[in-house]
Amino acid sequence: MSKSHRLIFNISLAAVLTSIGVVFKVLSFTTPFVRITFFDTILIFSGLILGPILGLAVSFSVDVLDFILFSKGFAFSYIILFGTMLTGLIPGLFVIINKKLTGNYILSNIVLFITIILSTTTAFLITTYQMYLWYGMGFIADLPFRLIFTIVKWPIQFYLIKIIYNKFLDKLPLND
Repeated sequence: MSKSHRLIFNISLAAVLTSIGVVFKVLSFTTPFVRITFFDTILIFSGLILGPILGLAVSFSVDVLDFILFSKGFAFSYIILFGTMLTGLIPGLFVIINKKLTGNYILSNIVLFITIILSTTTAFLITTYQMYLWYGMGFIADLPFRLIFTIVKWPIQFYLIKIIYNKFLDKLPLND
């Protein structure tokens, strides 16, 4: 595949993943303190297969498009946007580091799980900080539920990403 075809393929895939991410975010259950969603799974996956730059772009696009199209009455937060963008960036960085260390794009199970934990924990901490700025100490009442949901989500995200990543890895033009 030529460089121009690969670029078009990657941008098209980023657009598809962005649209899926927006749909997942819209279908989430949201209260002022808690969001039950799996849209970050798409962001992690986009970073893994498209790299850090396009993973970051997909994350940015999902957050901004969701706010523009489906604003639920919450103020837009650049702090939360930053956390969302890191969710797509960190997996892409892990893929680059893994490629340099091992010579291939395939992440081991342990590295994939650590990537998921690091990505979601970073976003969790940044979102928690923003909630503190908005609500003061009142957000602490829902913090245990948010933390439990994040931890329960880790193995689910791991298996979803592992299945999709392994199924489509050989179809992606990564080594061309």
